[in-house]
Order: sequence, then C-alpha cells, then structure tokens
Amino acid sequence: MPSKMFPDAINSLALFAGISPEERDNFLRAGHIRKLSRGEYIFHRGDPVKHFYIVCSGNVQLIRETPDGKEITTDITSRGKTIGKMDILQAFHQHTASACAIDDVQVLEFPATWLKEIAKHPVISLNILSSMSQYVHMVEIESEQKSTMSVAQRIGCFLQRLCVMHGFDPRGFELPYGKALIASRLGMEPETFSRGLATLKDHGIKAQNAKIVFCDIEAMEDFVCDHCSMAGECPTHYNLSSFPENKNKKSYT
Repeated sequence: MPSKMFPDAINSLALFAGISPEERDNFLRAGHIRKLSRGEYIFHRGDPVKHFYIVCSGNVQLIRETPDGKEITTDITSRGKTIGKMDILQAFHQHTASACAIDDVQVLEFPATWLKEIAKHPVISLNILSSMSQYVHMVEIESEQKSTMSVAQRIGCFLQRLCVMHGFDPRGFELPYGKALIASRLGMEPETFSRGLATLKDHGIKAQNAKIVFCDIEAMEDFVCDHCSMAGECPTHYNLSSFPENKNKKSYT
C-alpha cells in the first residue's frame, strides 16, 4: 500500500520517523485499507490481538467497561495515530480496551506479527520506545492534574491539546467530536463538563455550542497553564503561545 495515498497521515507518523520513504513504503505494503462506519467496532476488549492499525482518517474511541456497565473512554485516537501497539508488545495477547469508530473511519490494518518484525529495525524500535514513554508520561501528567487542577482547568488544558493536535485555529474551531465523549475522556459526568466549560468564559475560552474560541490567550494561560507543573516544557503551551496572532496580541474576539 503506497504511503502517497495518505500523505498527511503516514508522513507525520512517529513510528516511521528517521527512515527513508523507500523503507517506509516497503513496510506499508503489508497493510490493507479497512473502512468502518460510525459506531462500528474495530475490535472488542478481550478479543485476541491479531492486528495493528494506523488511523488514516476519522477518530476512534478506546473504551473500557466497568463491572456495573459504565463506559470509560481511555483515549481518542485520530488521523496519523496508531492503535494496538501496547497490546501487541505486552504479554496479554488480548485487547485491553474496545475500539469504536466515532465517525466514518479508514485504517491501515496489519498483522500483529508485522509490528514485531519491523520493531527489529533499530530506528523503529527507538521510535516505539519513545512513543510508549510519551504515553506513560501523559498518563502520569493526567493523574497529577486530577489531583491538583479544577474541572475547568482540566477542560481548558484538554481543549488546548485538541486545538494543537488537530491544527485548529485558536481564534475559533469546531469540536471534532461531542461534548459527552470529551467528558468521558476526562473521566467526568456530562453535567460536570458543561459546568466547567461555562466557567472558562471568565478565563479566556468561550464556548458556543460546538464552537470553541480562545479569546484571551494570556488569561487562559494564567488560569490553566500556570497551575500545571509541565507548563515550562509543554509543547501545547509553546505552540499556542507562538501562534502568529499571539506574538503581538494576546487577546481577540
């Protein structure tokens, strides 16, 4: 499968960073396109791990279910990200979460053995280790934020990450998925999320239905980033602060 069919998704993939386009295309030939409609599951928790996936378009929700039947969103994976890496490289041999298409999704699907094979490449093995380290670090930061930041501050941080991750214009962008899903991702009830989102209007972030506007970057940073231990080394914080509109102007409507 030539990577030129999905240049944005494949070229930005951290898994292939540092290898030549020819090597990358050679690895990708083992994959095939799988299309899923909104609400369709790629796999369920407990299924045997048979494949590795690269998301080419759309968004995928990773879900765990509690004993009382409540769904918990452990992650939301978008274009250019991978699914299944941790499950393949661990010893469980079963998926630890379910993966459901939030909207219409296309993934590149590979046999699980493919990832183990390409992991023998020294550059790719380092990329995999780096990716796993970043994931663990993010889990640690989110755990810290639950203990040290208010609901509104955590929502503000997530909206900033969302803006940078998808390349949205901070002066106004549409949420790529519903508020209930974001609430689930943050481990809070939808009503709690709505109250926290409303609080942000006094701290530089306006929400009108599904539209988000960062109307005062400085106020937002004071309220959110100044309460996070990672602010000084956070790429999201840096990217928003260096956005062209913010170099000479910290607020706009």
